[in-house]
Amino acid sequence: MEWKPDYSIEEIAEASAAVKNAPGGMDEDALINELYLGAFAACLEAKLLPGAAQWTAQHQDAILLFRSTGQPFQEVLELAAGRMLRARWLDRYFHGVCPNEPDPRNANLELMGSLEELAMSGVIEVEFAVQVVRETEEAGREDLLARLAETSRGESLQTGSDN
Repeated sequence: MEWKPDYSIEEIAEASAAVKNAPGGMDEDALINELYLGAFAACLEAKLLPGAAQWTAQHQDAILLFRSTGQPFQEVLELAAGRMLRARWLDRYFHGVCPNEPDPRNANLELMGSLEELAMSGVIEVEFAVQVVRETEEAGREDLLARLAETSRGESLQTGSDN
């Protein structure tokens, strides 16, 4: 049986040209980091997470730190996707509940534990959380969110959700 290479001469020449023209040039470490971050952003985009390149650029130090510890690419990717989804859930919540608040996280500090738990569970849709919070008097919101978080905790365990 004759050995056939995985990549053709043309593919290797094309990659070589791309390396020579890469922002990091021929700096091997920079090139490896750029390729890793590019693959990372592409995989997040494949998960239909818009803004993946920007998010990856903003969090590149943490992503590369995880890589340097030897964590597998897929594990780091799943952690990042979960973090992106939680951040987006919270952003949408704050936009729906207090759109004019200049610092909504600080203004809702007493609710953050329950909100983080809801965002991580992936069980309670943000639109539902916004609706019930808006329909609840301010004094009862902390208790309401704590009960929703408790409910979502039970649902996460039943469905095996790990968001």
